[in-house]
Amino acid sequence: MHFDGFFLELLVNGQPLKELNIPINEATETAIPKSYVLSGIFKERKYSPNVTYAAIFIPGTRFEVRFASAFAIIDAPIMAFVHVDGSHDYTHHILKQSTSITRDGFWNPSRNKKLFFKFSSATSSTTSSTKSNVNDVCSGLGTVSVYFHKAKRVPRVNHRPHQFEINQKKVVGSKICSEIMYSTTFDEYEDRILKGGTNWKRIDKDPIAVLHLHYRSVEWLVSRGLNLNLSVNEIRYLERNKKQRTSVNSNNLAKRPSHVIVISDDEEPSENGVIDLTGSSRKRTKYVPVIEIIDSD
Repeated sequence: MHFDGFFLELLVNGQPLKELNIPINEATETAIPKSYVLSGIFKERKYSPNVTYAAIFIPGTRFEVRFASAFAIIDAPIMAFVHVDGSHDYTHHILKQSTSITRDGFWNPSRNKKLFFKFSSATSSTTSSTKSNVNDVCSGLGTVSVYFHKAKRVPRVNHRPHQFEINQKKVVGSKICSEIMYSTTFDEYEDRILKGGTNWKRIDKDPIAVLHLHYRSVEWLVSRGLNLNLSVNEIRYLERNKKQRTSVNSNNLAKRPSHVIVISDDEEPSENGVIDLTGSSRKRTKYVPVIEIIDSD
């Protein structure tokens, strides 16, 4: 997505995901975070007229976040913070030119393990977690956000590691969350130790721009009648998946014993399983290096 000189997109296997811009209406105005930039002498927020969606075809694939700003120059650098599903790892990137930066994961609190971004089938919960560093004002589930701030160089400051948790978020039962089929999980990988400290500081606490890119399953986008300009192979993939789901559901209905409930298997989300309540049996039918990641305030 592009908005007034700021840029954000998601990549899978090095290729950008298909995007779709939907005009904001009364139904989505308060439910979905809106992108904006500061504009004019009084730095008023100029909101994007659209909600931008990125289409996901296959869960279980790693993805990358690429972002940039046309206003970033050596004499006026920009500090960028990446949030995924409302979580972040207290690191930032410094943009000194319009060239984009690509990020493929977070760092754990000890800064010795990389947590690669990966799309995964969403799981649901009736209550929200208060332990994770989720800021509903910043961004939420099914959303990748980047916050851009003016920055300045300062004497190097060392920081103690922040204590936080980064885990896959559960979908809390609500109308807006019902459309979210995929969320982000994190592949842990032993990596070099990331040194804390920074030579940069935000000039203002409020960002000069915020971009929100909402990712959804391609099936959900197509079901809403949205035109994604799918290729022949992509259309065939969707039709094949639809037939497989229909076949699995039909088999489970035909074989279902009395007093059963249908559940979703976490490891095989495309299949259904059943639990017989009358007994105890259960049947179940490119790495891109991060550029200048340093601890932030």
